[in-house]
Amino acid sequence: MKRLFAPKKSPLYPFVERYLALLKEQDYSSHTAVRHMHYFVRFHRWLARRKWRGLSELNEGLLETFVQQQQQVRPNSGVRPALRRLLGILRDAGVTPPAELSPPTPAQLLANDYRCFLREERGCSDWTVTNYARHVDQFLAERFGAGPVNLRQLKVAEAIAFVQRTAREHNQGFTKQAVTAMRSFLRFLHYRGGIESDWAAAVPVIAHWRLTALPKPLPADAVQKILDGCDRTTTVGRRDHAMLLLLARLGLRAGEVAGLQIEDIDWENAQITVRSKKGDGWTRMPLPADVGKAIARYPCATCSVGKIAGCH
Repeated sequence: MKRLFAPKKSPLYPFVERYLALLKEQDYSSHTAVRHMHYFVRFHRWLARRKWRGLSELNEGLLETFVQQQQQVRPNSGVRPALRRLLGILRDAGVTPPAELSPPTPAQLLANDYRCFLREERGCSDWTVTNYARHVDQFLAERFGAGPVNLRQLKVAEAIAFVQRTAREHNQGFTKQAVTAMRSFLRFLHYRGGIESDWAAAVPVIAHWRLTALPKPLPADAVQKILDGCDRTTTVGRRDHAMLLLLARLGLRAGEVAGLQIEDIDWENAQITVRSKKGDGWTRMPLPADVGKAIARYPCATCSVGKIAGCH
């Protein structure tokens, strides 16, 4: 990934790896990381044309000048936060002067009011305040920048678009948190009278279905230990062993094993018919020798001689 930042002689190059590590820590996707590398390449070239004097020259004003020029050519809301994040890394490393104290922007003041609301009126923990407010900070910075905050100009579609961008750049957990934060913030604005309607319900939820991933198989030695744990000197142990073999060797569902009947087994052709509510309702599968022997050893209540019919 680091090699995408081609100008290795740039003073920015040594800090790219730290930047990528930070993106990974904050659950950004690899696609987003690639896009940010392209931002830095353009920023480096822009600085080179200005004949910049080095990292000591970097500050918010210079970054904002670049962003404004970029917005005229390639509008993208992600450039400003990416460069500010990089500037923070440079300042942590001590290679760029610390930020000059300046009065907070209207957007920052509104975000701070929201923090106070969460703490004092909602009783939220510091963790909740921090994690909700970071999404609000980014949303307001992208929408209003350092200028005045006119909530009458705000549209619910902009909040929806912010969540959609977050979903493209982050994993599901991070995006769900952004959705919750935006809904909370929109309720706060409505509570304060900043917007006329409660837009919270308009922010789309993130679909999440349980057990959508393929189940992880047990290691072969673990399966064997389970099979060996069946006491085959008892009726229950032989039953359990036969059922576990059907699950392990044929990959049947528990319901399919429980629904097996004597007539489902074709001993002469070593086949077994499996009935299911899925698909066509039934399928015929080969019956492995060890599975057949395990079934044959299990006494069947429907068989007068105490064994499955036809197994002799």
